[in-house]
Amino acid sequence: MTLDLKSIFAREGSSFPISYSLDLQAFEWMGQQPLKDPIRIEGAVTNQAGVVLLKLECTVDFMAPCDRCGKEARQRYMIPVNRTLVTQLANEIDPESDLLLLPDAMLDVDALCTEEIVLNLPTKHLCRETCKGVCAICGKDLNEGDCACPKTSVDPRLAALQSFLD
Repeated sequence: MTLDLKSIFAREGSSFPISYSLDLQAFEWMGQQPLKDPIRIEGAVTNQAGVVLLKLECTVDFMAPCDRCGKEARQRYMIPVNRTLVTQLANEIDPESDLLLLPDAMLDVDALCTEEIVLNLPTKHLCRETCKGVCAICGKDLNEGDCACPKTSVDPRLAALQSFLD
């Protein structure tokens, strides 16, 4: 969705509500397509005392295998997008600034939200914080109970050194 914001920049007190869905099902993340449901984008662009502000919230349902146990897990993330929109600058933009330069007063909301979503996706995806994962020896899901494998194992390459400790 591309918005023409010339009228918002021209009139103090003006506002433009934003409410739509963004389909990112084809988006690939670490060999998966975790965004199966449309992204819900809600917010507004407002001109408050000559300052044009963009405030959005992206609701993302992220569905991918748990990094510990491998079961499919769904998490919902609320990603805020807050920017001050400007059509020109006196100086160069500071990378830490929340300014977004729009020389032609056109805003590509899809591209901006997609960028924010990608930057805020989890690097570690768990089915729950207390997930125990799987046994490295037998592969049993440890969330369903303990396995019969020995808890301590000696690396076979270091087994000869074990005799020094005995």
